[in-house]
Amino acid sequence: KILEKDPNYRYTDLVRYLQGWCYFQQKDYSKALEGFQKVLSKTTDETLKKLTLFQTAETRFRMDDYPAAKTGYESFLKNYPGDILEVPALYGLGWTCEKSNDSAGSMQSFGKILSAHPGHLLAPWAAVRKGAQEYAAGDYDKARLDYAKGLELAKGQVPADLLEYGIGWLDYSGQKYQEASRHFLEVANFSPQSGLYWDAQYLLAGCEYLAGNFDDAKGLYGRLALKAPDELALAALYWGGWCDYARGDYPTALEEFKRVLGKAQGDLKARAYWASAEAAFEMKNYPDAAGFYQKALDQGPSPKLSDRKST
Repeated sequence: KILEKDPNYRYTDLVRYLQGWCYFQQKDYSKALEGFQKVLSKTTDETLKKLTLFQTAETRFRMDDYPAAKTGYESFLKNYPGDILEVPALYGLGWTCEKSNDSAGSMQSFGKILSAHPGHLLAPWAAVRKGAQEYAAGDYDKARLDYAKGLELAKGQVPADLLEYGIGWLDYSGQKYQEASRHFLEVANFSPQSGLYWDAQYLLAGCEYLAGNFDDAKGLYGRLALKAPDELALAALYWGGWCDYARGDYPTALEEFKRVLGKAQGDLKARAYWASAEAAFEMKNYPDAAGFYQKALDQGPSPKLSDRKST
């Protein structure tokens, strides 16, 4: 309304910027970008130009226009070195490179935050992303160092839960189940509740199962089967059946696998048929076992599972 009433209003550029910011907050990125571009084309205010250049890059990122976002972040960093928004621009550039599958560029940006700005609030988050990139590249030692550095910087606050989970996953992948359990337990007990709360408990149960602690694993899987989100609950029910199988309780295992069959789709359903066949076989119920094996094959399972059933 201000712009409609007086197009020559002294603070027109500022009003346009604030209008663009409101559109940005409402996730109307096309209108936000239009407003920011008008500001950049007309303003002579250096502070406003700086803020708008940064916000334009942010808007491009949320529009999935990663080449333009990258250009915007790099232009900001070139023109405003040492600015208060330097770290957010580096973080945005790191994410832009990651989204563009430029792992080297992503790690360079996140790494600069860790090395030059370790006290910034975004530094632990940069450690999360750099660690994830190192892990994806297969450099697990560097990933561990990044996660550990991030934990040191986070001081028990978010995203310490993500960093604990990252280290736990490294240990889990390396079959260090006792060490992994400690990290997943930290995530499960994190306050405020972590977004990885249920995943951490599922992997904690997996650690117990793979360590041969089937009673403990069964208890954890049982709780997950009752309370976790649907997909995870179903997976927990499946692995709870394998706990019964490992303890030699084949009738209970078979009942658990049948419960999974009532809800599962795709490869999990094929796996549940195969598991049911294994339990029936151990019970010497060979006709049922043969039928379950055939149904597993009829599901079109993964090649690895097909091979196991065909032997």
